[in-house]
Amino acid sequence: MKLAPSPLMRAMPRIVMFLTVVVVFVLDCLTARGVAVWLLYTVPLFMAVFSPRRRDPALIAILVTMLMTVGLFVSPPGLSPAIALLNRALGLSILWGFILVLTQWKRSRAGEEQVTQALEAERLERTRTETVMKDAQAARYHADREAVLATVGREAAEAQLLISRLRLEGIIESAMDAIITVDEEQKVIMFNRAAEQMFGCSTREAIGQPIDRFLPTRFREAHRHHVATFGQSGVSSRKMGQLGTVMGLRSNGEEFPIEAAISHLEVERKRYYTVILRDITERKQAEEALHESQRQLTTLIGNLPGYVYRCQKHRDGTLQYISEGAFDLTGYTVDEYLTRRSITFGEQTHPGDRQRVPHEVQAAMEQQRPFETTYRILTKSGEVKWVWERGEGVYAPDGALLYVEGFVTDITERKRAERLLRQSEERYRRLIDVSPYAVLVMRGDRILFANNEAIKLFGAVKADEIVGKSILDLFHPDDHTAVRRTIHELLEDSAQEPMLEEKIVTVSGKSVDVEVST
Repeated sequence: MKLAPSPLMRAMPRIVMFLTVVVVFVLDCLTARGVAVWLLYTVPLFMAVFSPRRRDPALIAILVTMLMTVGLFVSPPGLSPAIALLNRALGLSILWGFILVLTQWKRSRAGEEQVTQALEAERLERTRTETVMKDAQAARYHADREAVLATVGREAAEAQLLISRLRLEGIIESAMDAIITVDEEQKVIMFNRAAEQMFGCSTREAIGQPIDRFLPTRFREAHRHHVATFGQSGVSSRKMGQLGTVMGLRSNGEEFPIEAAISHLEVERKRYYTVILRDITERKQAEEALHESQRQLTTLIGNLPGYVYRCQKHRDGTLQYISEGAFDLTGYTVDEYLTRRSITFGEQTHPGDRQRVPHEVQAAMEQQRPFETTYRILTKSGEVKWVWERGEGVYAPDGALLYVEGFVTDITERKRAERLLRQSEERYRRLIDVSPYAVLVMRGDRILFANNEAIKLFGAVKADEIVGKSILDLFHPDDHTAVRRTIHELLEDSAQEPMLEEKIVTVSGKSVDVEVST
């Protein structure tokens, strides 16, 4: 039985769309390039995984990719475009990997639940069938005994026997499992409606035929031996599934897996065997599908640039699962994490981050929201690495925290690139600030930066009087054509233009002759 989605789940697609476009994208557009506000896109991505519509995670991931790309070009100036593009490309690869893992995990969980429900239904049906078989055997024994022992009231005994047989036939014909009875020669004497549907053979065609007809050739000799041994064992019945999985043969030659329960009964020194058969093709297919889903998930997790984990109760609690990627990142094996438990997340965290990280995770758990954090770890060899971690709690219906699941990836190179970029920008800025020449930096035709000499040259008091203006506003109108031509040539194919004599216009409107190199 499937439960209808809650109002919150039905509204999830609209909430995710609003959060992505109206909130995160607007913040991304308003924040300077280089500030990692775009990491907030992980929130709607994560929420989309739990949307009742299966296509939502992929649609939101595509939307986020487009918005992050647009945001790169419309955000206020910050990092250089190349570095900002690199950061966003790394971020997108992490976000796509994370959403693929969660989506595959969700599908795997759904598959496990379906198989579990199918197995539970199978168990209930098996119990009901066994009960029906016992009732049928009791009814048959009672009917036969009454018929044999009746010495008076023959008409009443025959009527009672007829009622018992009708009751037995009704039970057998309404059973969902195939029920077949054979005599000592293993020839069919009873073949119910479910057996007809299972084997594609009518009762008229089956009666009198050997039971071997419904088994593949390679199993027939073993089957005869098993029935003979069972009849002499003194055991009256064996439950469904106790014989393991065997193969049946339909009339069209198709083989299919079945489970069987068997019982025998002696009447007037003759032995009869009754088998109850269940077609488990769909269950086997579900189990194979689950196995393939788990294999795909394992392969996907193994290819991620990091590792996935699951802890009980809290992040530093008993570790229940960790993927093989942990070895590449930390140098510790899965065995050291799970079996020997010689290392924990807290112990591998850099001493400078050990207080901050648990506090951030605990705050998120108390609010029942996902968390993400960046911190340093110490590998087994003592190397310091930067990692980015994203996780969430799994809660019981009463709100109690059951597990913490998350993903950790290496961002050491990105951190190193950002540090080198900051150092380079700082050196560049210091060189420009102490330069004896006026220096302007522009994008398109807009001024982004002016050093102290430029401020003095244009007669300004502070950089704000120049920054943001068009470059044409700073040159004499007579030179506008030459300035436009120079900008066009630079953008086309030239790395540098030769020194030219031009006229600039100061803030006060005064014309000044200058030499310009671009």
